[in-house]
Amino acid sequence: MKPLQMRFYSNREMAEVMGLDQHEHNFSQKAKRKLESWGYGYAFKPRRGFQITSVPQTAEERLTDIMRRVLKIDTQINPYDFACFFTLLVWDDVGFRAMPWEKRVETMREYFCIHISERTLQNWRNHLYESGAAEQVARGGLWHTYTQDGRKVQEPADRDSPEYKAYCSRRSALLKEFGYEAGRKEAWGEMVKELFGEMGCYYYCDAIAVSMFGIDEIQEIIALTTEVVAKGKAA
Repeated sequence: MKPLQMRFYSNREMAEVMGLDQHEHNFSQKAKRKLESWGYGYAFKPRRGFQITSVPQTAEERLTDIMRRVLKIDTQINPYDFACFFTLLVWDDVGFRAMPWEKRVETMREYFCIHISERTLQNWRNHLYESGAAEQVARGGLWHTYTQDGRKVQEPADRDSPEYKAYCSRRSALLKEFGYEAGRKEAWGEMVKELFGEMGCYYYCDAIAVSMFGIDEIQEIIALTTEVVAKGKAA
């Protein structure tokens, strides 16, 4: 969906842009709310349409416009926080694309001093998937979770390490012992419980891959998020 320009849009044009029915009795109110949430100034001309009087100018305003208009994010709108999240996905210097959600929250706090919930990050991930701006890649990074001195520890793991190979061997033995091959569905859960106390748990995290050809606006999103992060860090 292309950004609006400083010109007059008939009700029919605006309905097409917004995916609304111009014949609905509350069409004009819905259109006004969308324009306001997208950050556009307008003058409404009854029974005719909308004159766009101002458009988003700053990087933050333009990113907010794309978040609402293209990515369809209608809650939890914070352009700087989103820009930090997206930038970590693009550059992936710390393996952010494929790590547990708890570690992503921790990384956002460590690198940008942003306190954010897993739910918000997952919501943004979902909108990236639904819009085509990103896609899920199975079997990303291997992680190891265990407890140490009563504290939960999550860290990247090496699939070629002796520890992981010993874990896989022990897992197979327990599954056989608990009757997994014989069709006991409970066997997997029993294995996880037993093995976690001994060696913790190894697992793969699906990766979030930004799609460079998924949507027309992807390069603009990358440029805007990079600019927003740079301005925020310099402030």
